Amino acid sequence: MSESTLHLTADVLVVGGGPAGCWAALAARRAGASVVLAEKGYVGTSGATPPANTTLFYTVPGDRLQNDGMVDHRIAPAKGFIVRDFVRRVYDETTVNTELMTRWGYPWPRNETGKTFRGNLRGPDYMIFLRKRLLAEGVRILDHSPALELLTADGVAAGAAGITRRSGDRWEVRAGAVVVATGGCAFRSGVVGTHNLTGDGYLLAAEAGARFSGMEFSGQWALAPAEGGLTKGIIYFSGSFSDADGTPIPHPGVPDALAAGRSVHAVLDRADPYLEDGYRKGQPNIFVYFHRLGGKPLHGIAIPSGCCTRARCVRPAGWTWTSAAPPPSPASTRLATPPRGRS
Repeated sequence: MSESTLHLTADVLVVGGGPAGCWAALAARRAGASVVLAEKGYVGTSGATPPANTTLFYTVPGDRLQNDGMVDHRIAPAKGFIVRDFVRRVYDETTVNTELMTRWGYPWPRNETGKTFRGNLRGPDYMIFLRKRLLAEGVRILDHSPALELLTADGVAAGAAGITRRSGDRWEVRAGAVVVATGGCAFRSGVVGTHNLTGDGYLLAAEAGARFSGMEFSGQWALAPAEGGLTKGIIYFSGSFSDADGTPIPHPGVPDALAAGRSVHAVLDRADPYLEDGYRKGQPNIFVYFHRLGGKPLHGIAIPSGCCTRARCVRPAGWTWTSAAPPPSPASTRLATPPRGRS
């Protein structure tokens, strides 16, 4: 192993190269700061977003009814543990960044009339796009360079140090501000893209003396095939749900039904043509799993006619994706609720 050390200085050091880290680096750079971004993988392909898709929620300038509705939609699920003004700021910032991506040339999907669909971002395209933008803005990227410790000065974070995995060389960045955006702790969840989400940032922050709050609210679950890691939840909003006896279950009631040990059956049958077109063009990798089974999601069934499955409980409960036909086929699939980990 080499004993050489790369020494860098910057106004801002960002640790972590997912969406949060990339946008933090872009914001700092556009404000005139010199920026170094360190990522233990490769910025553009590392983390949970590249193999996934990102649904967008944002405000529409001047549309008070829409803006209030967007925020109200988040109030109820939060059970009061939410700051309304902060939610609004997040949505407003998403609007600004969406327009920035448009100006930068992001290839939004379009329908046959040329109308753009901005309801989501395709993970692979999105992250490579952000990488190219970082380089164009002059951000220094350290790929394959995990941070091993935060450096402090006068009791505050003043940089970080780590290694370059390919060479074994050490690196050290001294910075006026440090942004830790290393993702959650979902590396054992089985969800696609989470194998390197090992909670590094939590440990770095704790070792530097950080105090944590709200961690009891950071565990999430998502619906997914038991045989795979497909947790792209937006498509399930276009589904009809019922239990094994055919009793309808409203979408918001699915988690409670699973927690109670009930099997939940779903049919994707509620997407209008415009929405289906948006799904297919905006999030094409959603459909790979179901097409391999020979089914046509969004056309009333999700897997081949005559093929359904038995439910079973899987951490904490399982559910079944099925057509309405009886289950004569052994070529079946189970769906489960794998943990998404900390967010």
